[in-house]
Amino acid sequence: MARAEDLIRDYLAERIADLPSLVRNVEEVREDLRRREEVFFRIDPREGGPSAHDLLRRIIARRNLVGLDVFRDLRLLGTEFKLLKTGLRGKQPSADILTIQNEMGVFFVPEIKQDEGAERQAVTELGAYSQGLQNRFWGLCPADHVWMPISTEWRTTVRAGFANEIVWGNRAILPMRCQVAYGKDEEGNLASVTDLRLELINVVDELSEKRALAQFARHAFDCLEIAMPEPVSDPRAFIEFIGTTASRLGLSGYVLYYEYRGDPPYPEPYVFHIAATNPFRAALKERELTIIWKNSWIKDRQRRLVQMRKDVGRELWHGMDIDLLTGNDVEVTALEQMAERAEEEGNQAEAERLRKELEDYESVQAIADANSNRLQTVFEELRSRLELFLRHYTLGAPSSACMLTDPNFRRNNVVRSVGYFGIMGEAVYERLIYEFRNAEGGRGPVIGHLGGDPMRLVSDPSFFFQFMDLMNYEHPCQEAYRGPDEVPPGEER
Repeated sequence: MARAEDLIRDYLAERIADLPSLVRNVEEVREDLRRREEVFFRIDPREGGPSAHDLLRRIIARRNLVGLDVFRDLRLLGTEFKLLKTGLRGKQPSADILTIQNEMGVFFVPEIKQDEGAERQAVTELGAYSQGLQNRFWGLCPADHVWMPISTEWRTTVRAGFANEIVWGNRAILPMRCQVAYGKDEEGNLASVTDLRLELINVVDELSEKRALAQFARHAFDCLEIAMPEPVSDPRAFIEFIGTTASRLGLSGYVLYYEYRGDPPYPEPYVFHIAATNPFRAALKERELTIIWKNSWIKDRQRRLVQMRKDVGRELWHGMDIDLLTGNDVEVTALEQMAERAEEEGNQAEAERLRKELEDYESVQAIADANSNRLQTVFEELRSRLELFLRHYTLGAPSSACMLTDPNFRRNNVVRSVGYFGIMGEAVYERLIYEFRNAEGGRGPVIGHLGGDPMRLVSDPSFFFQFMDLMNYEHPCQEAYRGPDEVPPGEER
């Protein structure tokens, strides 16, 4: 099938200027992405407005729409274009086709995969080609090149991988499904492409609700606190520096600057609270929500979704883990109890088997705990600034979720300012746009009084607390939507 890929590559290269016209549904997808924008602004505020799922899908749609808007006026730079040098003998990795958009100078990188199952390689290879471009042109960002993976079929897991890369890789990806007819020579071998049609796949809906919800669940955040005895002269400037540093490191989260007002006073009452999503904790939360979804007795999809969303902000099962090697669930507490029971019953062999099962798996929970230390990387970049401007400070790492849900925190502390970084920053601004777009008399449909200034509101602590409540389905406006806990048929409350 490598020969088939070569034929498709040559066919497209010869027609690169007409490539957009070979994609039969470009306008259809472009209009769908634009229509989604209007749908986003019409989301019912009685359900709390845009959910985490809505916000992240909007980010995917917006990025791919940018890619589509420059998908025209292409010029061929080369085929089998060597973007990487491995230093090894033999054939070097090369992009099937490299083309550039003449007006904006944006690279388009088509990658053709025809072998069954080979489409899984597309993400890896396109990532390597992006690295090759960045090695040549320092400062080249993801927005400067668009991935165009082409295959006869795309599996669900690969499409979900594209959605993930669009969100976290901050790039446009335009996957194409290819339908091709070949001409054959006298010996029956493939000799040419006689007809080729491309269909653009819209991956906006490949992002699952559970994964989106987990990115903003309170218990998925790790934190680092920097506490000082004296107030900072310009906390907004320091918040922005923290946010810039964290964004560059690929983190997503928020920064609070608050002052302790309780009695007795802390030795360091002025605090910068830095919180970032821990991807392993988010994976555990996603698995919890998946279990809730699968085990629900509720048939109606919307009511079932409501039931699942009730548990986004809750810390659920301490004894649930995931085996990194197999991806299987591990019920730690249940296995420990079963081992103890087997031992009490004199079944030593079964007890040893269960304990070995506990020893042999690679714990995602343990990795999540270790990964919380990555905020230390942010601190190392802040250290020189702290030592320059502050004579004394202390570090801490309280539970961000427990602190923000504790009523005593709001009672004893005054949050002065808030900042955001990474994907959370984008989601916050999308939420603000929704509120201002649907405002009446200066009041948003959910947030309430807006004050007419989005830049002021984005750093307003009251907006932050409302946003986190909304993402965790604990906002007052969601009470009617959440409703009372469902009771399974035949069971009494």
